[in-house]
Order: sequence, then structure tokens, then C-alpha cells
Amino acid sequence: RLSLSYMPQDDIMYPQFTVYQLLMYSALLLCPENWTYEAKEKRTREIMGQLGLAHVAQNVISGISGGQRKRTSAAIEFMSARPLLFMDEPTSGLDSAISKALVDSLRVAAENEGRTVIATIHQPSWTLVNKFDCILVLAPRTNNLGGTVVYNGAPSSLPAYFAQAGRPVPNDTNPADHLLYILTDDGGDSWAERWSNSAQAVTKAAEFKAIKAQQADAIYESPPEIAGFDGSDPDFEGSPDIFQAQPYPISYLYMYRVMTQRALHLWVIDSQQGALVFKLQLILYILVASVIIDMPFNLSKALVTFYFFATQFQTVMTPMTVIMPEERSVNLREYRNGVFTAPIYFLSRLTLAIINAALLALITTFCFYPIVGFPVTPFPGKFIKWWSFQFLFLTSILMFGYAIGMAAPSAIAANKAIGAIAIPWLLTAGVFPPNADLRPTTSWLHYPNLFSWASKIGLTIAFKGKKSKIYCSTS
Repeated sequence: RLSLSYMPQDDIMYPQFTVYQLLMYSALLLCPENWTYEAKEKRTREIMGQLGLAHVAQNVISGISGGQRKRTSAAIEFMSARPLLFMDEPTSGLDSAISKALVDSLRVAAENEGRTVIATIHQPSWTLVNKFDCILVLAPRTNNLGGTVVYNGAPSSLPAYFAQAGRPVPNDTNPADHLLYILTDDGGDSWAERWSNSAQAVTKAAEFKAIKAQQADAIYESPPEIAGFDGSDPDFEGSPDIFQAQPYPISYLYMYRVMTQRALHLWVIDSQQGALVFKLQLILYILVASVIIDMPFNLSKALVTFYFFATQFQTVMTPMTVIMPEERSVNLREYRNGVFTAPIYFLSRLTLAIINAALLALITTFCFYPIVGFPVTPFPGKFIKWWSFQFLFLTSILMFGYAIGMAAPSAIAANKAIGAIAIPWLLTAGVFPPNADLRPTTSWLHYPNLFSWASKIGLTIAFKGKKSKIYCSTS
């Protein structure tokens, strides 16, 4: 994974970032750690310039055109300068001028950076085809048995090959289009048989056999790469053996710092993440406070407080479960391309959950808790206990939401999972109904129940020392 880059056909990126922000985070994760921030920024701007993205650098990904998104997706993989670069239809949806600029950049990557570039292209212009050293033409076989090779060689030899077979390219026709036409008319099987019996195919087979024979005893020498991408000093000329295991270009600590910074940045700028969670919590605090502010310390106040915890569960977890399925494709693209390790990703998410839980706990401690009349003395002991309880409770909710979101196939499925979990937890939390009224086969469920522990700890803190008797459970 660490020796190759893969650009998928779909434009899989974070739509909330600007083009510059997205590529700069890619540079921080993919360029060597010992590069200065200025060097990484310079490379980001150079790639944006090569691909015609400089004028949309400050535009968010969701607000640029399809062709610009395609080029931004390609720019991410240009950033690393890894030896192998796979591009799935990089020119689809691009106009002729931008397609040429993109293929020219691929050519530069191959010639100046020593990279092997493999791309799939449909309906290209003949000018673009001739920019590749070698093309492999596949045609469908009968009965949908997959593709079969009908040509493998230099693009310049393609017209002569088909002319020898009695299908010359008309003067006013793009040879690439002509190839598609005849393969559609004649079918792939006949041309595959013709190729397998051709002198070019025999030569290719002999070359491949010779290469395999040499591999057993060969000592590989790496092609020249961009200086510094081996993790050494940026002035270093050359690179390590590309056939050996490639380390991450950054340390795990640096990876964790960048991943956490990016997650926090996304949490702040995305209206469906941090802003939504805090808005929902604020509305919840106002509604609950307006109901119980003048209530005596009795069973009704205890029940409302318990359902406050249950509503916290819903309002904090729902955004997480909706967001994670949408981000899964981006996370998988980066993970499969060796951008980060799974433990670092989960650690950065845990850090984000801890930070948000700490902030939300502060709000409920110094706003909601005293307003509804819960005891504030001895100070600051009561506040510290309530904050600690809320911090652990909210951290658990956030991480639980992450887990559901990552496991669910879609946002709709994740929301359904919340209801499937929340309702049994409400019924077995030991508050309403109490555990004494539950069957022995279900009463044990209050032990792994987040609501059960939240109600016991939270109600103990809020109601301890009050003379009113509150019936919560006989367990």
C-alpha cells in the first residue's frame, strides 16, 4: 500500500474543505515529515497550478465543477510521489484542454519523478493516447466472460497493426474511435485470436519471460524520485529500493496530530457535525430546564432528569451515526492508499470525542445544572462531580455513535440502529419500569445499560441530601 497511489473513478473527498485545505492536509500526511511547512505548501500550490486549480483554491469542494473535483482528486495522489500511480478514468468529464494538462502532468510524473503510471481511459483523443508509452487494449468477450487483450504495444504502431489486418484507419477518423468501432462491429474474440497469433504478441511474451527469468537474481535499482520522498534530507538525490517495504513518510505521532487537527477542523466547519450537536444540546437544555425549574425534588423531577439523559443520548449520537457512513468512502480511500493506520484514525476520533464531551459537559455543568435548582454546595465539589459524570457519559455516547456509524451500511440504517438500541435501554434502565417489575431473564440488562449507569450516578449527584424520597429501583 505504501508504494502505490490509487485515484478512484468517483470523486471521493471531503466536500466541506476548500481545495487548498484538502490538498494541504494531503501534503501534511503524504510528504516527508522533515519537510518544512513552507515546502509542503509550495508543493501544494505547484500541483494546483499544474492541474489548473489555482483559481478555485479557496472554493469548497462541494461548490466546484465536476471537472475541477476530478482534478482535485488527481492532485491528492500526485502529492505523495510514490513509485506506482494507478488512475481510474482520470480524464472522464474533463474538456480537451484540461485532459491534456492532466495527462501532461502524468507524463511529467513518469519522466521526472521516476513513477510508473497506469491509467484506464475511455474514448480518448489520439493526442492523449500518444502521450503514453504503451497501451493495452481490452475488448469484451462473448457470453460476458470478461475482457480479452486485442493489442499491447506502442500507440504509434496501432494504426499500422489494424491496417495489416485489413481495417485501416480513415484519414478523417480518430484512430482510437476507429478501434472502438471495429471492436464493436467484429467482436473481441476474433481480434483477440488475431493478436495472440501476431508477431507482436510473440515478442511481448518473450520479453515478459526474459524479465521473469531475470527477477530471481536481479538487484533492483530505483528510478530517480523527487528529492526527500525517501524520508531523508530534501537535498538527497535518489531514492531507496522501491521493491522493499516502504515506511510511512511521517511518524505515528505526527500522523496523529494531523489527523486530529483535520477532524477538529471538519467538526467546526461542517454544519452537520459540531454546530448541529451543540444546537441540539442547547435546545434540549432550555426545554428541560423550563419544565423542571420549579419542580420539587420528587419522583417527577427525577423522571424528567432521567429522560434528559435519554434525550442527550439521541441528540449527541444521531449526528455521529449519520456522518460516519458518509465519510466511510473517504476514509477507506485514504486507508487503502496508506495515508494512515487504523489505530491512529480511531485515536484521533477518540480525541475529538473527548474534546467535545468536555465542552458539552462544561455547558451543562455551569448552565443547566444550577438553573434547574440542583444543589451547588459544597462548591466546587458538586460541579466537579456533575462535570465528571457528564464528561464520561457524553464521551461514551460519542464513541458509541462512531461505532454504529462505521458499522452501518448507510445513514438510514444507522438511525434505525439508534432506535433499536435506545428503546430496550430505556425499558431496562431500572427507572421506569423498575427492575423489580422486570422478568429475571431481562432484569440483568441494566448492567451493560448506559442509561442505567447515567441515571444512578446523575440522580445520586443531583438528589443526594434531599429529604424527598425518590423511588428509582428496588435492585
